Formats: sequence, C-alpha cells, structure tokens
Amino acid sequence: MALFVDGCRFNPTLGGTTDWTYSSAVTGYQGPAAANLLNGILYKYRAESADLSQWEFGEGAYNSTTRVVARTTVLSNSSGTGTLTPGQSGAGTKINFSTVPQVAIVALAEDMPIAGQIPGILPFIVTVTMTIASPSVFTISGGGIVTPNAPVVLQDNGDTYPAGFTKGTTYYIVGNSITASGTFTLATSVANAKAGTAINGTGSQSGTHTAVINAGAQPGCIGEYIEYNTPSTSPITVVTNTDTGIISGAYPAGIWLLQANITYIPSAGGTFTEIHQDISIAAASLEAPPAGGSSSGSHNSAWIAGDGHIRPTGCRVFVFYQSFTTYAVTHMTITAGTMGCYGKLWGVRIA
Repeated sequence: MALFVDGCRFNPTLGGTTDWTYSSAVTGYQGPAAANLLNGILYKYRAESADLSQWEFGEGAYNSTTRVVARTTVLSNSSGTGTLTPGQSGAGTKINFSTVPQVAIVALAEDMPIAGQIPGILPFIVTVTMTIASPSVFTISGGGIVTPNAPVVLQDNGDTYPAGFTKGTTYYIVGNSITASGTFTLATSVANAKAGTAINGTGSQSGTHTAVINAGAQPGCIGEYIEYNTPSTSPITVVTNTDTGIISGAYPAGIWLLQANITYIPSAGGTFTEIHQDISIAAASLEAPPAGGSSSGSHNSAWIAGDGHIRPTGCRVFVFYQSFTTYAVTHMTITAGTMGCYGKLWGVRIA
C-alpha cells in the first residue's frame, strides 16, 4: 500500500524508460519535496505525454537525496503490458516515452483502506524492536504502515526500555523518520515530531516490546475523543423542578456522537418523584425534540443517603457547523432532602 500526498505533479528530466528524476513542478502543483514525499516510501504515480497517447501507472520508492521516484512496478500502461493486464506478471513493461511526460503522485483503488486497516485513525497493536541510538529507532516486526505525528503508547509486558522512554506515556511518530521497512523514531510532542526532534535512548533494554499505534486520533480526525468531568470536590446541587446543568464541554465543528453519565448522591432522607436528564446545546436547559431529542423520565422513591446512582443519557448525534458548548442537564422533583450530582460528558467524532 502506497502513502498519499496532496497535489504533487512534476516534470522529470527525461522521458524514455529511466526513473523519474525531478526537474520542476508543474504550474499549480507541488514538487516532491514541497508535497512532503518521504524517503524510501512507496508511491503510486501516473506519467502521461502531452497528447495522452503514452501513459503509465506504476509504483516505486522516493529517494529524497536524488529526488527520484523509481519505476519499480508498472501496473498498467498505454501498451497494455502492466502487471494489472491479464497474463502479465513481474514488474511489467515500462513505456518508452518519446517526449518528457508529466508525472503525478496518485492514489489508486487498491490503495483505499478497508475497515480496520485505516492508518492514522484506528488503533492497532504491534510488536516492535528497538535500536538504542541517538535517536532511538523502532522497527515494526513484519513491517507495517504508520503515519507522521501518530500517537504511540509503549505497553507494559514486563519488559524494560532504555532511559528516555516510559511505558504508558504517549509519544508521537517523527514523520521524516518513517521508512518503507516499518522503522520510525518517536518524539515527546506533536511539535517535536513535526520538527524532527526525536528521543535519544540510553542504557539497556530487555524483553519483548509492544506498542499501540494510533493510540488516540488527532484533532480533526475520525475517532477524536473529548471528555469532560465535574471536579470530584465540587458536586452540583440540584434545585427541585429546575433544569440544572451538571457538566458542560466545547466540541469543534463536525459530526459528534455524545453521551453523558450523571451520578446522583442524595442526602439523608432524600426522596424524589421524577428525574429527566439529557444532553442539550442550551445552557442548563432540557430541550424539546427535535432540537435536543428526548429526555429520560423515571419515578423513584427514597435512595440511601450517600449511595451514588449512575444514570447514563442516551447516545446523541450532533452536527456542529462551528464550535458548540454542550451540557448534561437534569430535572428532578425533590420531595425531601437534597441531591448532589457529578457528571461526565464525552464525545467521539464520527465525521
């Protein structure tokens, strides 16, 4: 599977059957360096003559030093002699371009990931080996695809890591360190990963290492998770027959799946006759459908003083066209005593 880049189209130095050595960017596009092609990584390309009579789809690794995209595997071409042509095998046949073509880095159908294999979004666990150096290099056993700035958490298997690395801590993959063989280095922050500032490990190591890649989706990605909690020392006192906001949090533009838990802790002798709770985009106010969905009603007698009862709201889908603050809200009819509440509000980006 090849890696993707945006808007990379360039003029090579030669046509013929040679590899694609970068000469200049096509007007309106980026060259390989500006598009951040990574050294040693496989990319798919389409080369085409000006009159489109000669063309070639292929795959090859990029060399950042020589600025060359290799023509290692020809997938299909204007002569019908690529590896995707029935009866054709091996590396296919390169088109002998009579003039210098334009070359674009592209994504093909076979590069589209299937569910459970989406680099940069879904988490997966791998076994890794580690070379202690400056910086220290990790290698995925059997190879694998990783993405720049992806969060990585080193797991605890009874193994030990050299100084500079701590199990359970989130690190980030340094983009310019990624190779086609599945090696990479780690940084302590996204900023350091983007800057190429990797961690230097020192000392010794032991045991088998495993890591969770894509341990948390980056902001703006599907799978991004945001959680808010009421401080444990500051319960919210519910006023009878009044909509009371228990916890609130801001979510950026996007489509979010939200849910909340509200923990109810009554005083001695506390009784109530009804609870309604829901997630709302109106501060401390239960909304009527369809804007806020439906509330969940219940009828209860007394609870034991100090005995917390956790009640989840329903899962709600919100479409935010800009950043919105949402609230977990309750409405109770309290007939005796008082009620203190804690809340947790969480959301997962689904689009």
